Amino acid sequence: MPPQIYSSGKTEEKEAMKLHLNIHVFVLNILFVFSTTTGATQANLRHRSLTLEDFRCRLYRQDNLLIDPDATISSSSEEEGGQTWLCMDDEDGIYYTFENLPDGFFSNPEFISGSSVVTFQKVYVSRMAGSHERSVIRWNASSQYIHTMDGFLSDDVANAIGERNVLIVRVVDKDQTAPTSEMGKLSADWFSDDGVNAASQFRDCSGGQMTLHPAVGEGINDGVMQVFLDASVDNLPSPSVENMVTDKLAEQFAAFNTNTTNIHHIVYVLPQAVDFIEGAASYAYVNGKISVFHDTFASKLHAQMQTISHNLGRGHSGEGSDVYGDGTGVMGAGSFADDGPRMCFNAHKNWYFGWYNNVEIDPTEESWEGKLVGVNDFASGEVSEESMSDVAVVVRFKNLPHGNSYYYLGYNRQEGMNSEVTEYANMVTLHVADDTSGSQQSKLIGGYEAGAEHIIPEYDGSNPLVIKVCELKSWTPDYARVIVFINDGSNDFSCDTKRTNDDEPSPVEPSPVEPSPVEPSPVEPSPVEPSPVEPSPVEPSPVEPSPVEPSPVEPSPVEPSPVEPSPVEPSPVEPSPVEPSPVEPSPVEPSPVEPSPVEPSPVEPSPVEPSLPAMNIDKFQPIIQNKGNTNYVGKVKVWLKDEDGNKMGGVKVSAKCTKQSGKSAVKSKNTNSNGIATISCFKVPNSQTITVSEIELERVGYAYDPNDNVVEDGCPIFSDGCPTKILSK
Repeated sequence: MPPQIYSSGKTEEKEAMKLHLNIHVFVLNILFVFSTTTGATQANLRHRSLTLEDFRCRLYRQDNLLIDPDATISSSSEEEGGQTWLCMDDEDGIYYTFENLPDGFFSNPEFISGSSVVTFQKVYVSRMAGSHERSVIRWNASSQYIHTMDGFLSDDVANAIGERNVLIVRVVDKDQTAPTSEMGKLSADWFSDDGVNAASQFRDCSGGQMTLHPAVGEGINDGVMQVFLDASVDNLPSPSVENMVTDKLAEQFAAFNTNTTNIHHIVYVLPQAVDFIEGAASYAYVNGKISVFHDTFASKLHAQMQTISHNLGRGHSGEGSDVYGDGTGVMGAGSFADDGPRMCFNAHKNWYFGWYNNVEIDPTEESWEGKLVGVNDFASGEVSEESMSDVAVVVRFKNLPHGNSYYYLGYNRQEGMNSEVTEYANMVTLHVADDTSGSQQSKLIGGYEAGAEHIIPEYDGSNPLVIKVCELKSWTPDYARVIVFINDGSNDFSCDTKRTNDDEPSPVEPSPVEPSPVEPSPVEPSPVEPSPVEPSPVEPSPVEPSPVEPSPVEPSPVEPSPVEPSPVEPSPVEPSPVEPSPVEPSPVEPSPVEPSPVEPSPVEPSPVEPSLPAMNIDKFQPIIQNKGNTNYVGKVKVWLKDEDGNKMGGVKVSAKCTKQSGKSAVKSKNTNSNGIATISCFKVPNSQTITVSEIELERVGYAYDPNDNVVEDGCPIFSDGCPTKILSK
């Protein structure tokens, strides 16, 4: 990896950039000088001489949908098939590409598209004057960089909740070369109620929680605006034409006084004559606004879904070494038809969209048995409110052998808006992905039928983790019953240990969907066991795994955490409290190209966490929903705001809900555009209580501190002083 230094972001700079966003968030307001020479068909290419300087820009990842998934990207900025990194100057909106970067530069998992701001030190910068070509940042032997997390330029970036307006830009050049589809057809291909398109499929896949609408304004007809270029686009590379369109679009926005803050996505449709990058069908900026299509691919459902999802922060879905190899969702393999294939997203993408009931488990603490339901049944309302707490669309758990990633379980039910999945239909699927953000590529591990199992060796350091599909049931809703447990040689947990028996008559179960209200109590793995497990204050070594424990069945679920070697490890690794100074290794250095003997110090990871804008719980409300005369469902409703008092949409809110019997589950929900989320915990008898604790808020580019939450009973809710809330009748 190249030398790097980390430092916190600057609030005043961020605010200035957000003001600047009003002009540049959708378009790159670049002023180009066109050649006036007779017969000239494209811009003059003039390089300013290279200058050695420090340069600050915002990283964006450009994800490409290749027509041939086996093709490769030749760009010098490319790190992985289907992806290209660029850097945008926040001052003028110009995108820069890179030259001579060290191998693996963009493998840094802390880089988040649209939020990472990098200050490149001692790099050569070549700005293209009078050209629509990319400007260049050139790395050299003495270069290094400072990385900060600055948050997204717009609050609605990557927010998959609520209404989102889309502008389709139909591009016509000076020779009247234009896309195949006229304006009316482009509008219908994206928004019409007839047939299947991006608007209908996102509505169905989200259960109506996210909807696409045609943008409105002067010069916009049914969501489509035409842009007329002053040059020919014949055989021009697509980045050059993209820049031309951006320039012309900025002029039209200014002329029409367009309110761009109400436009969430801008879709460029380029003519067939354009030389599209590496034979791609389309490409889009991750956590950005712009996507670019090659002519008729703008009408293909698979391309529409994938590019808008890139804007929303989702990456590709692969299998093995194939970037697009996952056929269980739209972010992987697919075909190019106008109305298909009809499929939604894999378990990893569903977790981050936050449209469904998702559960996080810790198999080292407790074995898990439960029902997975498909997205169609959940989104179409087949899961009743009473059974909501007993089913999940996604189950996530830590990949302990590789602690920076998670596993994701889902039921890939082939029906409705997910009826044309191309792989592992009607099976339980397992994916793995890096934990740093939802824009990471996921990898499909496999699909499993009833009776099949997947084993992860040495999951807890010594014992394997077993994932077993007990049954696949056609019901209302259809479900897969799955168990997840660590096989330590004494665990008798199996598909027969806990049964729902939905198909067997039972006088106490009027509804076959209900998993029996009395089931939890006999099933509980002895809630009082943990206390006798830790009898031993006299134990000579806390690292010992309790050799005198009489019960090999319980390997002390609490022990793993103290056993962890050196919980304060990060602190001794801290290289330097004087971190800023390694940035300037030699103020009197005569040659900027000199490698600087003191540079190795900034290579060390920074002890200082980047300073992020804060978010908190501004209001909290417990909800008790009566279910008959004897039971109730406990819920919590939260209102979130940022440090400036703005409503926080698109935040994943997670809460640990614990029954009086000791059974607990982590429930998650995303906030809507008003910053509100309602989490449903459990249905319990009226005489019992539910404890809500460990609230977590997650949104890329923001920090959460419980001490900033609304104060109740003398202290901030869910802080160390007030860690729980009790729900009761």
